[in-house]
Amino acid sequence: IHGLRSPSKIIGFRSALVGRVCSWVAVGFAILAQETEPLLDGSNQILAVTDVLLAAEKRMNNHHDWYSILQLDRRSDDQELIKKQYRRLVLLLHPDKNKFPLADQAFKLVADAWAVSFLELLFFCV
Repeated sequence: IHGLRSPSKIIGFRSALVGRVCSWVAVGFAILAQETEPLLDGSNQILAVTDVLLAAEKRMNNHHDWYSILQLDRRSDDQELIKKQYRRLVLLLHPDKNKFPLADQAFKLVADAWAVSFLELLFFCV
């Protein structure tokens, strides 16, 4: 790790870790890269992938915690906030723009989370 002083090396090492090592270690590398070089291309994307995949591990009644996947408080019923967060994550995770490992899986989870949260808002907030 001592030879990983360059942010691009940190990001490269981090993306190699996705899916192979504990996710919290991978998050640490992504945060380190982002703190070292905040404008580094891809650091936001790899953090988004990791955050979504970690959130997908959380379960409520043996189901995904969709609000956690969207990085929102479970009690949130603010439609604009939910929409804004969904759009932010979609832009970061879209497979045409994010080529990091497992980005497509994170993108699908966010799309599913949006569908579920949108339906909940329609049926429970009317």
